[in-house]
Amino acid sequence: MTDCDHGITFDADEANKLLEGWKPKNAAEAIVGNPAHAEVRKRWPRLFGPCPKGCGYNGIYSVSMQHYVAGDW
Repeated sequence: MTDCDHGITFDADEANKLLEGWKPKNAAEAIVGNPAHAEVRKRWPRLFGPCPKGCGYNGIYSVSMQHYVAGDW
């Protein structure tokens, strides 16, 4: 395993601020989910493909499980 961060970042505190307090108004909203997940994915995308830093990694990479969950991938 490499120590490369693959250029991927995530701010858990900021993501939590975006996601907190959302409650679905109906069943359809519950199925679609919190619209703030899209903003999390936009601000802190995960890696999908080769590492831009050239470490040789090629795949899907999230900073942490919290990053993965906050982006609702």
